[in-house]
Amino acid sequence: MLASIDPGGAPWASPLLGPAGFVQAPDLGRLRLDLRVAASYPEDPLWRNLESDPRLGVLLIELATRRRLRVNGRASIIPERVLEVAVDEAYPNCPQYIQRRHPTPASKLADFVPAPARR
Repeated sequence: MLASIDPGGAPWASPLLGPAGFVQAPDLGRLRLDLRVAASYPEDPLWRNLESDPRLGVLLIELATRRRLRVNGRASIIPERVLEVAVDEAYPNCPQYIQRRHPTPASKLADFVPAPARR
């Protein structure tokens, strides 16, 4: 899950799903999410939000093991269609309320249609 701030200051949560290994940490200060293999919605407001405010919260969840990691930082998209996050802080989250799951990938993203935001 990715959390951004829209131009009006409201928080926005965006799912970003991918196969094992689509998230890499090349060093302690950077996180890279490969958008070429990730399932995301191209019209997600996240992308516009990051243009006006690069602050990004990332919640990494490994459902099979219930492991969670929270990362806060500043995002940029680098030429290889990779979302790179300059890490400001990172810490584990308690897995207490995460149920162990083994998700099956969907055959296509076309079935994913976001609902309008409720206020």
